[in-house]
Amino acid sequence: MSTDPSFAGARVLVTGGAGFVGSNLVRLLLGSGARHVHIVDNLLSAERANLPDDARTRFSEISITDDALLAGLADEYDYAFHLATYHGNQSSIHDPRETRKTTGGTPVPPCKHRTQTPLA
Repeated sequence: MSTDPSFAGARVLVTGGAGFVGSNLVRLLLGSGARHVHIVDNLLSAERANLPDDARTRFSEISITDDALLAGLADEYDYAFHLATYHGNQSSIHDPRETRKTTGGTPVPPCKHRTQTPLA
C-alpha cells in the first residue's frame, strides 16, 4: 500500500487549516493537485496570513463546533483532515469541555474515500 496518496482532483476539508501544521498541509494538498480545499479555522491560535492565496481554496472563519457548519458539510468532500485544536494548555485547563468538543468530540463529516493507513 502506498503511503503517498494522490490528491489530484480531490475535494478536501482541513479543520485547523490556518495553523502552522494545517496551512502547510493545505499547501501540500494544492501542490498535489487538489481541486478544492475548504479551510475551517476560528483563528484563535492561527493567522489568516498563513493561508495560501489560491483560487482553489475556500476559508470559513468559524468553529468546527458550530452545528450549522457541520450540517452543511455532509458528503461534500473526498478527504477530511481534522487538525483543529487549542494551542497550549491554558485553554484546556480553563475550559476542558470546550477543548474536548473541539479536539475529539466533534464528528468529522463522512467522506467518500478513506485510507487504511495506520497511524504511527
